[in-house]
Amino acid sequence: MAGSLESQVDNLWFLPIEPFDEAHHVLGLSIGLSETLMNCNLQGIEVNGRAIDYFPAVEFNVASRDGDLIPLDHDLLRNLQGHSYWDVALSPGKVWSEADDGGWSRAALPFQLTNNFESDTHHGIATFLYRDAEILPIVFQIVAETKAFLCPENRQAWGWLKPPAARLKSDDLNERVDAYLGEIQDRLPIKSLGDWQSCDTQLYIKDIEQGLGSDSTIVTRLVVDDVIYTMPCQTSMGNYPYPRAMKFGIWSATKTALCTVAYLRLAQVMGEDPRDTEVAALLSEAKVNAN
Repeated sequence: MAGSLESQVDNLWFLPIEPFDEAHHVLGLSIGLSETLMNCNLQGIEVNGRAIDYFPAVEFNVASRDGDLIPLDHDLLRNLQGHSYWDVALSPGKVWSEADDGGWSRAALPFQLTNNFESDTHHGIATFLYRDAEILPIVFQIVAETKAFLCPENRQAWGWLKPPAARLKSDDLNERVDAYLGEIQDRLPIKSLGDWQSCDTQLYIKDIEQGLGSDSTIVTRLVVDDVIYTMPCQTSMGNYPYPRAMKFGIWSATKTALCTVAYLRLAQVMGEDPRDTEVAALLSEAKVNAN
């Protein structure tokens, strides 16, 4: 990817371009990012005294194994001292090599900008060249978002990050990579939602694609027989290229899902439907004093 990056580019540039091969180098780096002004369609706006057009000063710890880029941090990356409004969450990506990269390896890193208070999610992708402990400037873009709350809607951003990098210690690195590989063993397979459509299911698919909230939906998925069927996530720059990497901030859905799961667990433990059971029947402290 070359040029001055005066605007966003098609998301295809963050995928391997034929012909490509395996990465030349094993990735295991700590990448220190300084707070950086982003190109943004919403410049100079602050939320709660912090700027939405600055990428935060955080540290990315990343590794690779068998073509996967593996983030070693699962929690939000935060900098409470900086001027940027954003926290960062990282997701698994890919590493590979291309003939025109001059012997360097290339990485694609999906990520999300979010905020601990607002919990909205702005989906981004980054790519960079690396070898051993060296890294070239990172190019990134923000191409999709969930419903914004305090931050104005339809925010897009892009730019370059020019970080230093340091090699991670191999003992800690291998342990955390092994933990990641254990996690992905339980992942459900993903297929196109089109594979599940038939004459019988077509009406259900149409119901999903219309109605309340359909105009702001960015991706739809169904789980059928332990298989995830998904539509492409359409963004301003084409389909999001790493759909499994997408994380979403959720509000009322949390309460709905958590209560449902709690009821299912209670039913499993009690051996009966608990929804008609009164709390007072289980907790003596909840009983009304007849006197």
